[in-house]
Amino acid sequence: MKDQPIRSMKNLLCGVGIVGCLMLSSASCTEVACGGSASSFQNQFENFIEKVDELDYESDDKRWKAFDKRFRLFIDECYPAYEEEMTKSERSKFWMGTLSYYSDRYGDEIAEAFAEQGEIISEEVVENLEAVFEETGRKLEDFLERNEGQIESLFEEIGRDIESWADRLQEILEE
Repeated sequence: MKDQPIRSMKNLLCGVGIVGCLMLSSASCTEVACGGSASSFQNQFENFIEKVDELDYESDDKRWKAFDKRFRLFIDECYPAYEEEMTKSERSKFWMGTLSYYSDRYGDEIAEAFAEQGEIISEEVVENLEAVFEETGRKLEDFLERNEGQIESLFEEIGRDIESWADRLQEILEE
């Protein structure tokens, strides 16, 4: 009888330990899947995009299923976990990577694939890509305005070089 309370206490502690381990393992699974840090997540995502870029599957190939699942994890769980730690440039790079994924995944059939399958690019993806394009456009405009004189000189120099090359090519052809 004396052993009964001790056994109950051991069982209770064991149960609490198991529940704690399960909670930690599910959290650590997400951490592992997302990289455990913002820089590790970004590296994993870049490696994923590079791997997808090398694939040569048709858009209806069943092998895409695993890639689609991993991609959704990056969008739905990993990015929100590390977004605040990322710079504007890193966030832009991430969203450009998502565009690359869709392009590799669906190729020229991207619009048709979304319409046919009833799949809609998540609003978050669209909003972030719009922000990236807007920011990129502003940066390009600012760059062009700041360097207008130098760019104009560069194009004039290139034009002279092309004329020189054309003259030289004509000389070679006439020989």
